[in-house]
Amino acid sequence: MWMWTILMLLLQNVTVQGNAPNIEVSHNMRVLKLPRETKIGSIVYRLKGYDSDIPDVLTFGVRGSGADFLEVRSASFTEADVILTKRPTEDQYRFTVFVTDGVETTEDESTVVITDATRILSPFLQYDSVIKLSENTAQNATITSVVAKDKDTSNLPVKFELRGSDKFSIKYVFGPRGTSKAKIVLIQNVDYEKQNLYRLQILALNAWTNETIDTRNIATVDIIVVVEDVQDSPPFFTELPNVVRVSESLKPGDKVLQIRAEDGDFGDQRAILYSFLPDIPWITFFTLNSTTGDITLAKPISELKQQYGTGLPLLLGVRAREVFSSGVPPAFIEAEVALVLVNTENHPPKFANARYVGSIEEGSPTLTAVRWEGATFARVIDEDQASHLPVISFV
Repeated sequence: MWMWTILMLLLQNVTVQGNAPNIEVSHNMRVLKLPRETKIGSIVYRLKGYDSDIPDVLTFGVRGSGADFLEVRSASFTEADVILTKRPTEDQYRFTVFVTDGVETTEDESTVVITDATRILSPFLQYDSVIKLSENTAQNATITSVVAKDKDTSNLPVKFELRGSDKFSIKYVFGPRGTSKAKIVLIQNVDYEKQNLYRLQILALNAWTNETIDTRNIATVDIIVVVEDVQDSPPFFTELPNVVRVSESLKPGDKVLQIRAEDGDFGDQRAILYSFLPDIPWITFFTLNSTTGDITLAKPISELKQQYGTGLPLLLGVRAREVFSSGVPPAFIEAEVALVLVNTENHPPKFANARYVGSIEEGSPTLTAVRWEGATFARVIDEDQASHLPVISFV
């Protein structure tokens, strides 16, 4: 008995393969009345199919001599949008709409009647074409709403869809009688510095149309979301060398280097003020212009060398701070610059002694070393190298 029960359960879970997909009668575009003034690129119909061989991805299309002004694009696993690609030139077109699961195909005949409507009313009764959104808006906040008129011949509400960005979603809410309402919700944070404008498309399926001239089952409207900047990004350095070679020939008042920074908030940039970080012992040898970022020499280099030497780089800490202009505290950034003292004067080398005496035996081969008398070796001094170099040759 238990064997029979298991067999029956297995048979119940077997899916029958090989069934052809079908186009739903309510979404088969059997007869489409389309106003001649419909804009090129508009979605004019939503096809929808089903297949008992689940899961299957359905592919839709149109073919025939009269179908070259339409394009079909997939909208989901079981749906596709029909898009007007060029202006109709005839009053009526007949062609074939098909759906396939890759194995089986089903076809339906379709007729598109072009109507001479001069005024096409939109089912959208309420929406904002441009929305200003602060970049610090919290997630799950409602940023706007849309209202569309229900179809007269249907008891079903309008189905809304949103395209253009995954940072937003659209949710149905109850509207006044005879209409459907949806709210657009921010589901991910926006950042002005990364993207400051979004183009959203709202789709309304099963919305009202004047069915004597227009039997489209979908309508669209575009919404622009403009992100507004807030002061939430610190400044950043645009000119800040890591190491600066400082010539010993510089005089007080000469420019050593320039630092530059910009406000990290690109929408409403504040001015920048510059300053040294405190507690740096050699800071008194330099002056920093708070508005231009110019760092100049304040005292002679010779005093700096005498007091701190030249063995190690001198680190200067600098700060770039936004100018306070609103209720938001100014942000700042800090960094260090290494100053290395270098001698740019070229002094001629000179011998360490005025007279040298050396000897070499007669007949000595080439490259025989000279024997210098006394303990003094022939040496030359290069002040630019700060070292004594041995004499290599005499000319």
